[in-house]
Amino acid sequence: MGASTGATSTTTGGDDTGSESSADASSTGATSRGTPVFVAAGDVGRTTYSCDAGESWTGNRAYDLEGDPLVCGEVQPVTCYDDASGCQFMNGDACETTGSSCDCDHHPGAAQGLAYGEGWWVATWGWGPPGSVRRSQDGAAWETVIEGTTFGGLAYGNGTFMVGSRQPQVSTDGGATWVEAAPADFEAANGETIYNLRQLAFAPAQGGHFVAIATSGDNRDILLSSDEGGSWWRPAQRPEACLQNNQGILSSDEVIVLLGREGDVCTSSDGGQTWDVQAGVGDGGPGVFDGQRFWWWGDGRALTSEDGLAWTEQAITPALGFGTVAVDPDAGVFVAVRGGWQNWYDRQEFYRSADGISWDVLSAGTFEPSHRIRHIAFARSESGLCTQ
Repeated sequence: MGASTGATSTTTGGDDTGSESSADASSTGATSRGTPVFVAAGDVGRTTYSCDAGESWTGNRAYDLEGDPLVCGEVQPVTCYDDASGCQFMNGDACETTGSSCDCDHHPGAAQGLAYGEGWWVATWGWGPPGSVRRSQDGAAWETVIEGTTFGGLAYGNGTFMVGSRQPQVSTDGGATWVEAAPADFEAANGETIYNLRQLAFAPAQGGHFVAIATSGDNRDILLSSDEGGSWWRPAQRPEACLQNNQGILSSDEVIVLLGREGDVCTSSDGGQTWDVQAGVGDGGPGVFDGQRFWWWGDGRALTSEDGLAWTEQAITPALGFGTVAVDPDAGVFVAVRGGWQNWYDRQEFYRSADGISWDVLSAGTFEPSHRIRHIAFARSESGLCTQ
């Protein structure tokens, strides 16, 4: 089994709700040069990063803490889904105010994707009210490169960033400029049009493909692009079991693996044309590819596989539930955050493991509890942030 071409896949937990795009797997474009760094992206435009292999997290920021234009330019700390407080945000040209229970899943700061490539971190926020795509060289200071729209995912591969929707956009200059890719005409098996892309990832298998999943109600579809968005094609056999509430799109150089929320695994060894489907393998949690093995966590256990077909089970300690996981494939270090609905703020936890099995819960003071983290990505950055 060959290692992936410098790409690390990330997913978000199986119990997030809202836009249903929270399960994501983002290629990071990590290289052998630079300083290892993890960057995390969360709701209300939150980001934070780790320079010490996940032992601590710093640089916490978010729209509400900065008075970002997308929260009407006001510094007004937000607590998502708190009945006692609300929030304000831009919805197009209008500033809207909610008196209670800020819906951060439908907000211009809803985190939809994060990836690294060409020396840049790129992330997309926004679902429902229009959001933005932003980029950063160091993971700390971010600039807006697309605004006034929303995307259901973001990925990097083969020198290209892509943000996904029925009208994807691509960038080949580190996210500085963007052009429209070929339309992604998602269509259910019954012929109905599907409008909402939920997952986008880059799979390096067989030369590399962008993989996009769209769902609406019980309708679902999957499209692949083998020419960086120049065209899209549909598999000869749709892996239906792994599309609805998909929990991860993972890939080695040989196979693509889809993780289904009900524990199903769909594996393709021919670049996505046909799929082997295994029912009830896992528990619907997040997964990653570490360069050698596929990992899938859930219900206090880890499943590992070299080929996506034969899986080995092992209990993890303590029996944690993960929201999203990322890995440094060189050091073999895994980082994660607590999963589960409303396990944020004073209930938020960050985790670290040197083997994917035994996990440490970070102590108070090693991170700043804040908005839900939906994505974590690893890269070797040359920005110098972690060497200052």
